Amino acid sequence: MNEILNAMNIHKSFNSGSEKIDVLQGVNLRIEEGDFISITGPSGSGKSTLLHILGGLLHPDKGDVVLEGKPVYSHPDPELARIRNEKIGFIFQFHHLLSDFTVLENLMIPLLIKGFSKKEASHKAMELLRIVDLENRIHCKPKTLSGGEKQRVAVLRAIINQPTLLLADEPTGDLDFEHANTILQMLKNIHKERGMTIIVVSHNRRVAKIGKKIYNLIDGRLKENEM
Repeated sequence: MNEILNAMNIHKSFNSGSEKIDVLQGVNLRIEEGDFISITGPSGSGKSTLLHILGGLLHPDKGDVVLEGKPVYSHPDPELARIRNEKIGFIFQFHHLLSDFTVLENLMIPLLIKGFSKKEASHKAMELLRIVDLENRIHCKPKTLSGGEKQRVAVLRAIINQPTLLLADEPTGDLDFEHANTILQMLKNIHKERGMTIIVVSHNRRVAKIGKKIYNLIDGRLKENEM
C-alpha cells in the first residue's frame, strides 16, 4: 500500500480569555491508500480541529502533515488552495452549498476552478446526479432542497474532482435517522466502487462504526480501537 497521508506530532492550542487550551497534544496518524477510518471522541475533544489540520485548512502549532510525500504547510497559500481543490474532498455537517447557485452549478464550480470547460463540467456533474436520483433537481437552489438532498449534493461536490483523500466532519450530524443512513451508504459505496481513501469524524458511535479502523481522540491524543 502507498502512504497517502502522515500526520506527525500534531499540536494545536487555542486561547479562551486568559486560559490556554491544549486541544491536540502530539497526534500521530498514518493513512494508506484505500484506508477507511473513523475518528471519534467526546464533543470538544478536537476531532474537527484535527480534520481541518489534516485537510490543509488550519495550521498546526507544531508538527507536520505530509500528503503524498510532500509537507502540506510548506506550500504558499495559493498552492495550498489548489491542493485542497484537487486532492482533498470535504464534507461538513452543514452542507455549505452556495445559496445563489443551482445544484448543477454547485457541482460544476470545483471542476471549473480546475480548468474544465462548462460543457465538460456539466456532463460530469450530471453523471453523478443521476447516480443518486437527483437529476430532476439540477435547477433548484439549495434553499428548496430537503436536508438529505443538500447533503447528498455536498457529498457529490466533495468527490467530483476525484480527490486523493475524502474528509467528512460529522457528515450526518444535521440529519434524521433515515437520511443519515443514506449518506453513510453513499460513503460506503464511494469507498467500495472508487477505492477512495476516507476519514470520517463523528462523536456518534453508530456513525463511527462505518470505518474499517476506528480511532479515539481523548486528552489530545489518538488511540486505535481494538476491533
